Amino acid sequence: MRGLVKLPFVRGDRILLPSTLGQWICRAMVLVPPVGAAFANLSRKTADMRAVLKKVLKLLVKHMPMYQLRAAMLRWCGYTVGKEIYIGEDLLIIDEPSDWGMVTIGDRVAISPRVTLVVSSRPNFSRIAPYVPVDHGPITIETDAWIGTGVVVLPNVTIGEGSVVAANSVVTRNVKPYTIVGGSPARLIREVSVPWIEETEIPEP
Repeated sequence: MRGLVKLPFVRGDRILLPSTLGQWICRAMVLVPPVGAAFANLSRKTADMRAVLKKVLKLLVKHMPMYQLRAAMLRWCGYTVGKEIYIGEDLLIIDEPSDWGMVTIGDRVAISPRVTLVVSSRPNFSRIAPYVPVDHGPITIETDAWIGTGVVVLPNVTIGEGSVVAANSVVTRNVKPYTIVGGSPARLIREVSVPWIEETEIPEP
C-alpha cells in the first residue's frame, strides 16, 4: 500500500502517512541515533557543551511529531525514561543546565500534553532572591502512573506507582501509589482499585 511506512522507533506498529512525508520522517529518524550518541560523548567531555545541547534538545522535544521520538530525546537530555511510555506534546521540564538525572519516568507512564515538571524554582536575578524560599530537587514518576493535561509537579515529589493526577492540578507533595489526586494543591480524591494488588499491600511513598 502506497504510503505505508515502517517506523524504526515503533515496535510492531505502522503509521499511514503520505509517501513523501513518510520518507522524510524515516530519513530524519535514521540520523537521530548518531546525534544522540554524539551528545552522550560530548557530555563526558565538557559540561558546558552538554548544557547547551540539553537546552536545544528540550526545545525540540516540545515539537517532535511522535511520542517515541520525544521519549528518546529526553533520554539524551540525561533524564531516566522507562519503556512503553507516552510523552504528550509540549512537555516542559524546568531545571538547571547543569542538572543531570533529576527526572525519573518509570515504565508505562502516560504524560498528557502541556505537563510541567519543575525541578528548580528560583527568582533568578531578582533582588528578593536572598529573602524568599527557593526549591531544587528531583521528580520521580513511578511505573504505570498517569499525569493529566496541564499538571504542574514541583520539586522533591514522587508520584507513586499506578497513581492518577487530575488535569490542571499542582502537585506539591508525594502521591501515594494507586490513588487519584487533584486540585491546587493536589489532594486525595479516591484510591484506584486494581486486580493485581490488594489494598493492604500498597506501600507508603
